[in-house]
Amino acid sequence: MSSIDDLEPCPSCKSSCDKTCRLITTAKEFFGEKPDEPFFAHALGKMVKGKNDLRRQAKARGLVEVGNEDVGKLIDRSDREREKKANDRWSEFTNPAPYQVRG
Repeated sequence: MSSIDDLEPCPSCKSSCDKTCRLITTAKEFFGEKPDEPFFAHALGKMVKGKNDLRRQAKARGLVEVGNEDVGKLIDRSDREREKKANDRWSEFTNPAPYQVRG
């Protein structure tokens, strides 16, 4: 713990800092894989160089990836459809079709 409390040179001004101005950063790799990092693609059954390589090989085989659509887009689409249905029902209620008299 004592090494954490030691003064360190500031990365921007190079003067000694106290622990209140210490910068803490995290690596991006903890939150997801790099797009260029090779990984095993279960859909193809082999290693690919990255996500772009996976898309290219899947397209060459005529495969289409499903199930990876953005959740926000799905919610927006269902909200639009629900609103359209409600508006259509309301317009049918307020503007009914004229009756036809059969003779």
